[in-house]
Amino acid sequence: MSATACSATKRSWRRWGTSPSASDARDAIAAVRAEPARFDAILVSQASAQAALDLARALHALAPRKPILLAARSAVDVGADALVRAGIADVVRRPIASPELAAALSRSLRSAARLQM
Repeated sequence: MSATACSATKRSWRRWGTSPSASDARDAIAAVRAEPARFDAILVSQASAQAALDLARALHALAPRKPILLAARSAVDVGADALVRAGIADVVRRPIASPELAAALSRSLRSAARLQM
């Protein structure tokens, strides 16, 4: 992610009342490994679909009950089976629109809560 895009994303997160905890895949993995209960859900956004799937798979292994959302320009090239294997609960389009993200988070968190009952 470019510095400009990263800065814009951080402003958006602050506006939504939260903050990103990682600027790259290694930081994300370390944050989830160190304190998985800190997160209600995980939003993955990488430059390539394969990098996003790899990151989601690693995060899912660390926190299998946390919903993982993929932010992508297009998920057409990624099959449903690949998304499921990576632990991705839902996909939102980039650039991220607040209503779409809110709806995806709501669906994913409701589904995760049902699974934990």
